[in-house]
Amino acid sequence: MIKTTLITGATKGIGMVIANGLLEKGHRIINVSKSGAIPDAFRNKSFESHKCDISNFVHTNELVNNIVANEKIDNVILNSGITKDKVFHKMKMEEWIDVLNTNLLSAYGILNPIINQMRINNKGNIIFISSVNAHRPVLGQTNYASSKSGLIALNRCLALENASKNIKCNVISPGYIETEMIKSIREDIREHIKSEIPMKRFGQPEEILNVINMLLEEDNYFQGANININGGLLMR
Repeated sequence: MIKTTLITGATKGIGMVIANGLLEKGHRIINVSKSGAIPDAFRNKSFESHKCDISNFVHTNELVNNIVANEKIDNVILNSGITKDKVFHKMKMEEWIDVLNTNLLSAYGILNPIINQMRINNKGNIIFISSVNAHRPVLGQTNYASSKSGLIALNRCLALENASKNIKCNVISPGYIETEMIKSIREDIREHIKSEIPMKRFGQPEEILNVINMLLEEDNYFQGANININGGLLMR
């Protein structure tokens, strides 16, 4: 049976690798992202894309309600996220609000319609992409760390509320993954970050995909979990 998986931010970085891997497994992908683009690699494939700034809750909620009215959503992967780093005492209010709205509060607009559908269907799978920096203090990331920590708390509550309806809710907290964002960091800073990682390398997006595939397996016992994948940067 073909599975329909909605992913936020599936046009680049980790989200694009996840989408490609699931397409190869026969999933139908619905992307919701700011660009709404369809990457060349996904043309003529089961990839549908919607342009939406997910920080606009009203627009997002309307869009996802329309999607749910016409589609049965089997899986949701909340992958989108932004950073606007600055020490808190110099942070502008809009920098605080933009990051929290996009990374955390947007989850309502996306998930509320989908969870209601999943509860009717008595089945579903929800995966949040958080961050290693939700678990440790990082200079200049009060907004980002707060938003990513919030996702972990949200996941636990959703897992408790929806387990009886056969809906699985889990979080992946990646460390530093080799994406365009990491490649854009100055080389000396990249090397310093790498030196702090016990495995002495950055992760690959495909390693996140491997965990996604595990969580999407029908017979797994994960519920309310937070899976750290960071090369040993954080051990707990």
